[in-house]
Amino acid sequence: MEKRYQWAKRELRYHEEHYKAVFPSVWCIDECTMEEFAIETNKNVKMILEYETPPVNILLHALKETLKFEKELIEYFSNKSVKDMEYLLDEAGIPSQSDDLDELDEENPNSLDAINKRFEHFQRQKELKKRREEKLESFKQLKVAKFKNIISQTFDPYLKIYIEQEDAFMQQKLDGLMVEETWDSQDISKSKVLSSAETLISTFKKSIKRCLSLSRNQAFMDLFKVFRKYIRKYLAILYAKLNTIQQDKQPKISDRREQTLCMIVNTAHYLSNICNQLVETFQNNIAETFKPNIAMEEEKQECNQLIWGGVKAMIQRVHTKVEPAFAAMTRLNWAAWESVGDQSEYVTQLSTSIAQTVPIYHDWLSNAIHFTFFCDSFLSEFMQQFVQNILRCKLISDIGAEQLLLDVTAIKSLLLELPTLSSLGKSGHAATPAPERYVKLVKKEVLEAETLLKTLITPKEALVRTFAELTKERSETKLLRIMELKAIYKAEQFILLEQY
Repeated sequence: MEKRYQWAKRELRYHEEHYKAVFPSVWCIDECTMEEFAIETNKNVKMILEYETPPVNILLHALKETLKFEKELIEYFSNKSVKDMEYLLDEAGIPSQSDDLDELDEENPNSLDAINKRFEHFQRQKELKKRREEKLESFKQLKVAKFKNIISQTFDPYLKIYIEQEDAFMQQKLDGLMVEETWDSQDISKSKVLSSAETLISTFKKSIKRCLSLSRNQAFMDLFKVFRKYIRKYLAILYAKLNTIQQDKQPKISDRREQTLCMIVNTAHYLSNICNQLVETFQNNIAETFKPNIAMEEEKQECNQLIWGGVKAMIQRVHTKVEPAFAAMTRLNWAAWESVGDQSEYVTQLSTSIAQTVPIYHDWLSNAIHFTFFCDSFLSEFMQQFVQNILRCKLISDIGAEQLLLDVTAIKSLLLELPTLSSLGKSGHAATPAPERYVKLVKKEVLEAETLLKTLITPKEALVRTFAELTKERSETKLLRIMELKAIYKAEQFILLEQY
């Protein structure tokens, strides 16, 4: 192809040297000749490609040479001098200057009428200049429109093999990245996103640059589909890793495993943002026809689901960690509790278990919103777990209930510190107060446990009334369980239930 284009450029120079003075420039003989050459070349290329598609390297080389030639034609013909277009501008009814200069009053140049006329003349000259510049630009754009893609458009239907090559390269790259992925990071000050994701997106950007140099039409649209495919493939790999962590029946809390959970969530958030960036990039560069098809809503939804799945896995791992402490609580003989003292041992165990895990999530989750979401969700589920374990106890005396009520106060303090738990806190840094919104949420979630224990302390004569006043929702099952915890006889239980 380059020899064909070299011949055309030699012919163009020959015409410039020998025939420029023969034909009027407004006839655009050279331009018409190159346009006809391009049209014939388009036909020849189409005939060759319809007969047999060449190997991808030869196809891309021919396309690059064609795009280079088209660019040279556009630059050559759009940069014609203004002098060559004077005739076209005059024909368009845009003279080079206003012809009302003779109307100016030379006898009284300083009169108000003369000044007004000069100002009007100046305004007309300014308007003419603007119109001529706009018309000149429109002439240039006509040249651009004439030669842009005049030959290269023929290649578009055959660039499928190039996209297939990009697809195969992406698959090879993804496979290699996942072999090298360590699923953690040794330095918290660096990126908290999986390195494989960042490298994959870097590969995307290079691929976009390559494709933009070749086509902004169907091939570019096909490349967008390839990106969507590999975003989904990568998310599937993250899901598989998350499931592996969740299926661990006896998970051991370790910095590395918790970091992996955080980095999965961070990477899902990163990919969600990347989806927005990819949509914007393709919208800004693809041909108008394809713009309605540029969207990644499904991929962004998958990212959000993965974020939620990662946070749920974190909550589950902390629940697993605190379960032994709750089990120890249910084994205590609350019916024989003698006096109310300091917080119980199981509360200390709860605090230790939470302190081993939550600071890792605080430090490694890159988006504060995700840690806030974790805290809110964990708080709700933790207090439900606590209430359920109170109801699992055998018997609870009034003193035992008072001790549990004191323990609830300690647990409330522990939960209020949750948003500010950080490994930095181990160094003695002052804790930042929890947000007011979160404080209100803690009070709301703790209220059920406090209500339950206050009801347990109530004498049986006032039990039904107290339960009805403190409990918003009617629940005979819960009332019956409270009576069992208070060791109220069956016959009395039926009487009290009738009162309820």
